[in-house]
Amino acid sequence: MKKILSNLKNIKYPFLDQIIFSGFNFLLGLLIIRLFDLKIFGEFSYFWLVYLLIYTIQNSIILTPLISKYYFIPQIKKKNYVSSIFLIQIFFCLILFIILNFLHYQNYFFIDIMFYDKYIQSFTLMVCASQFYHFSRKLLYCEKKFKKIFFIDLIIYSLSIFFLILINYKFNKDLNNVFEILSLTYFLGFLSNFRFLLKIEYLPRNFKKIFKQNYDIGKWLTVTAVAQWLSNNLWMVNTGIILGATSLGVLRACQSIIQVLNIIYQILENILPEKITSKIKSNKTAIFIFVINFIKINMKYILLLTLLIILFSKIILNVLFGEEIMNYYLSLIILSLSLPFIFLRYPINIAFKSLSETKYIFFSNLVPTIVTLILSRYIIENYGFHGSLFGILLNQILISSIMFSFFINFLKIRT
Repeated sequence: MKKILSNLKNIKYPFLDQIIFSGFNFLLGLLIIRLFDLKIFGEFSYFWLVYLLIYTIQNSIILTPLISKYYFIPQIKKKNYVSSIFLIQIFFCLILFIILNFLHYQNYFFIDIMFYDKYIQSFTLMVCASQFYHFSRKLLYCEKKFKKIFFIDLIIYSLSIFFLILINYKFNKDLNNVFEILSLTYFLGFLSNFRFLLKIEYLPRNFKKIFKQNYDIGKWLTVTAVAQWLSNNLWMVNTGIILGATSLGVLRACQSIIQVLNIIYQILENILPEKITSKIKSNKTAIFIFVINFIKINMKYILLLTLLIILFSKIILNVLFGEEIMNYYLSLIILSLSLPFIFLRYPINIAFKSLSETKYIFFSNLVPTIVTLILSRYIIENYGFHGSLFGILLNQILISSIMFSFFINFLKIRT
């Protein structure tokens, strides 16, 4: 019991902070639907999906390597290491600024989105501010200042929600205001840890070496993360491009309810790695038995959650998002069928990470990504919104089936 209490104490602030982060994303979408309308929420969702892709790349190529290497850097060299990583972050932001302002001249995604030019400047500002905020936040993680991170996030996200509600009464309802508010709060969050800027100690001769170290750690993480983003979100992006912002808004609203499962995933990430690692000391069969038993024991709760969403889909949509979206309850029912398949791969995903076998996660997402790239536009253009829904559901089934197959074969080979 003492050991359990000790572990809970250690993860308390990081875990609560993860809940705040997930809760803010959900609440942000809810407020935009309530304060604006479904069409504007669809426009916002398109930009938010791009923002999540950018954050995914930043996390893989900059932030994860920072955390991985920080603890092994001698104290005397930490200033130079952090300074070099911060310089990489600055270069990354400059590249983002150029890309985001240039892509709307190209004939792939953005040329079909008529509202892109209207919001690009405020969106770019928000992206850059969030980049520096997330960098300073991860630096605090490296220094194990979990309590400080928790309260900074709580204040920053609370301010964002407060100002978003305020614009509904004081200003025009415009997504530019939303992006500008987020830019301001992210920048304030970055300034809350401005002290590290006073410790900048850049040595050009070490930069190339540090850059290469980051590249070696982050290259496969980045490829895997992008593949995961594409396999999970490209159906929605193409829905927005082909069917319009309202259809994308419906999908994102329903998906935000399904993503309540992310909180369960965050709990598992704090519990399972240690247990799986302890099983490695015995044999791979013990890992297989542990993961399979975990799935068997907990799947009944996920099935119950799925059933509740199906039975009360109309009520859930009406209470959370209002009458405008309530008529799309069948969309929520179809997407809720993916919950058991999403849960199925959670412990397997964590097991592969604990075993340092992330290539299997990459290949599990690669095949669905290729299928999505080839078929999504054709299916959406020919079968409309329902084609998009079944495409998303099929995609989740495919990812989980491939990952489960990899997991079984991996353990068979090594036992």
